[in-house]
Amino acid sequence: MDLHGGNVHRLKRDSTRQDTQQWLDYSANINPLGVPRSFTNALTEHRYALDIYPDPDYVDLRQSLAEFSNVEMENVLVGNGATEMIFLFFKALKASKALIIGPTFAEYARAAESAGTQIDYFILDSCDGFKLDMQLLEAQIKQGYQVLTLCNPNNPTGNLLDLQTLKQIIKLCEENQVQLLLDEAFIEFVDSGFQKSAVIFQSPSVFIIRALTKFFALPGIRLGWAVSFNEALNARIGQIREPWSVNCFAELAGITVVKDQTYINDSIAWITNEKRVFRNLLKSLKGIEVFATECNFILLRLPMPLCAQQCRQYLLKEGVIVRDAGNFIGLDSRFIRVAVKDAPSNKRLYQLLKNYLDDQQKSE
Repeated sequence: MDLHGGNVHRLKRDSTRQDTQQWLDYSANINPLGVPRSFTNALTEHRYALDIYPDPDYVDLRQSLAEFSNVEMENVLVGNGATEMIFLFFKALKASKALIIGPTFAEYARAAESAGTQIDYFILDSCDGFKLDMQLLEAQIKQGYQVLTLCNPNNPTGNLLDLQTLKQIIKLCEENQVQLLLDEAFIEFVDSGFQKSAVIFQSPSVFIIRALTKFFALPGIRLGWAVSFNEALNARIGQIREPWSVNCFAELAGITVVKDQTYINDSIAWITNEKRVFRNLLKSLKGIEVFATECNFILLRLPMPLCAQQCRQYLLKEGVIVRDAGNFIGLDSRFIRVAVKDAPSNKRLYQLLKNYLDDQQKSE
């Protein structure tokens, strides 16, 4: 199984289907509205940037992202996608032990292990809706960790911790000399998400990850950034990061799209509505458990004895790719994750899932 789900490039290479270009990829949680027109227009106007090195200090880019994040430019670090920022964080910190709240994104563990950091997991229970027990977390943190990682809203569960809980976690980290790696790559999808970001606490104990990948539909650009108020950590990252890791087009994207308020507002309104309709459709499927979500994706659990791998193969034959979530630590083989797309596509997936469930019931 691919670490991050549907490798559409490999699937197309290996497929015997003739219409692979028409496949629906529900495994990638990308804004269905596509690349902002403000960026495509800017590309045409700035072709000359190709023969010029990017600014090694990325002043204009960092200033743009700082204004978008409501912080000072000195608190913004940029990199080749959110993943590079995660790896740089662990490389700079050189922590001996990290605690990862899961199930969650696999790159936290890979980044920690690459830096020689031992990892443990604090797994949330699906039977309790992946609710975080602060008393249990506090007891675990006191076992001698230097790093706590948290994705909020979380991938793949879609859960969002409120500001009061975040404040408690940050205080816990401050009191125990723990650095919190907080991934907010999906915060733009949350209603009033800018008001629910941990940025407002401006704590040196929190390293916040953001990206253009999901909300601005720019995974190919590879631009991520971090908001950090820890001057010493920022300086260490500045010393070890590769020069010019952000290319000129990624730099242009970061300067342009975060100012596109029309795109931002339209995306939030459109996705909020489509998610509500799609989730209600999925909830009508007999036997499938549909989890609550604050993101542009929905986590599902198939009824026993069905498994995600079999369901995924069934859907692949119909030209639809979903995320088999069975390789998330803390989830079992019955979980799948689906993105939110346009209404016709969502109805198609719903019907295919219904057909799959009906076929399985008939074969019993």
